[in-house]
Amino acid sequence: MMGKQISLKYWLCWLAAPLLLFLPLLFIPHVMFFGNSDALFYSNILAMVSNSLKSGVLFPRWLPEANAGFGSPVMMFYAPLSYIVTVLINLPFASHIGIGVQLIVGMYASQVVSGYTCYLWLRRSFSDDIAFVGSMLFVLLPYKLIYIYLHINLAQLWALALLPLWMMAAQDIVSGSRRAMGAYALALAGVYYMHPLTLIAFGVVPAAYVLWFGRHNLLRSLLWLGIAHVLGLGMCMMQILPAHFYMPWIHSDLFLKGNYFWQNNFYHVDVVLCAYYGMIALVVGAAIRCVPSLKGSAVAYQGIFWIIVLCIVLFLTQQPSDFVWQMIKPLQYLQFPAARLHAAALMGVTYLICIWLSSYHEMKPLGDLVSRRATLVLLIIIFAVATGWRVYQVESDPTHASDSYLGDARAAKIISTPVPVYETSWGCIDAGHAYDLYEHRQVPLPITVVSGNAKLISSVWSPPDRIALNVDVKSCGAKLSVRQCYVPLWKAHEATGEDIAVFPGKANGLTELVLMQGRHEVELILDSPREEKLGRITAFIALIMSMILVGSGIRGPKRNLTTGA
Repeated sequence: MMGKQISLKYWLCWLAAPLLLFLPLLFIPHVMFFGNSDALFYSNILAMVSNSLKSGVLFPRWLPEANAGFGSPVMMFYAPLSYIVTVLINLPFASHIGIGVQLIVGMYASQVVSGYTCYLWLRRSFSDDIAFVGSMLFVLLPYKLIYIYLHINLAQLWALALLPLWMMAAQDIVSGSRRAMGAYALALAGVYYMHPLTLIAFGVVPAAYVLWFGRHNLLRSLLWLGIAHVLGLGMCMMQILPAHFYMPWIHSDLFLKGNYFWQNNFYHVDVVLCAYYGMIALVVGAAIRCVPSLKGSAVAYQGIFWIIVLCIVLFLTQQPSDFVWQMIKPLQYLQFPAARLHAAALMGVTYLICIWLSSYHEMKPLGDLVSRRATLVLLIIIFAVATGWRVYQVESDPTHASDSYLGDARAAKIISTPVPVYETSWGCIDAGHAYDLYEHRQVPLPITVVSGNAKLISSVWSPPDRIALNVDVKSCGAKLSVRQCYVPLWKAHEATGEDIAVFPGKANGLTELVLMQGRHEVELILDSPREEKLGRITAFIALIMSMILVGSGIRGPKRNLTTGA
């Protein structure tokens, strides 16, 4: 199936259809990158990841330009793959377009890829034409407008593009393909490095698929699924281990407070606006019961699976599910139940629509007054109303980057207490650095003599890899400030190899050190702790093993995707 040639008209539609998502930009340009705080963060992360790649840093963990040039460890906590991919896509024309346009190009490219991967997944169960229509709906369903214009979430859009590949790998594990363990692991890791919250929201779905449809060979399913998860999570260790090690340095509790508190976001308006998902589930459920060709078929079994997924998503977005969120702590980091769990709902409703389309001509009326044609018209009307309401939400959304927010974003107060521990809020980390916003604010020089009599003879400024100072101290001692936020990873030593103590400045939390009288050649670097090195080794080994499995070409006996028979 993978070797089958894809029609040129499909490719042209996949390239053209995502452009429809960006038509509102012609009418509401004020929403994009003109004060929206999420746009401020994501566009500047993209700019700084681009700079890191240009300087040869393939996996950035420190952004020296962030926070008005004070530096930020945001990439120690924030998955970088979606930004790296977007930078590479924009490489041929990056010098001719602004960073905001580059972000739009990245979101557009993610939707082109989404259409293609969804088509590969759906055509395993449906005809090419129906799979193609399903892939177009996967791209154009109304909630994508929320992802693009309100959340401006490049990472989540790219993560969605990998979900069909993840489900294909789950199907192949059920079918008895050993190489699918490697593909499953790669898809899991890819989703994590794109957007970890999508992994939390969707990760149980492919695992449940393997366990349910592979239940007739449950031991093998458990074993292969376990191997796939070990390899996938092993590849994630390059980010997970350091983030866990660094977590005490930040106010991670702010991630679960205020507007971000999951308990305040039950029964979000999006649950109401996505009511047509439930209507589609009802229609397909009726079709599975009424249409002879569907009864007992593999497609019907998978349809029931996705109806159950939609029901669970609905339950988890309602107040009665509070006890589940309390028990499963990682769920709380989803913050917005409807927005995050929509990933699973989107996959489910796309598959169900394809079932409906494949059996449309055989469906019986749902009642005396409701014909098949009326059902189709009603769903189209609901779809159009939901899309129109999304556009209205976007158009009426005020820019919400207030002066007070921008004041905090400029990172004047990064340290919360004058102790040798780096503490900041997600707000300060997320704000990043907007190149135009700090011109009126006094930013210190890269190297400043705080006290004592000292002369900076020369310096090499290349944080975090190397900051080299050649200093002549005239007084009995001098304190120097380096314009990078203090974290315990900063290490300094003399040219002779002698270590120099570094500490946070009480005034602004920048990295400071004291030098005695005389000539000094000092070098500062951002060290890599043991956890970070262990994570890299683990990820590399898991990646190699996954690639070996994918390339092995060894297949077991093919089995039915749904029954295992």
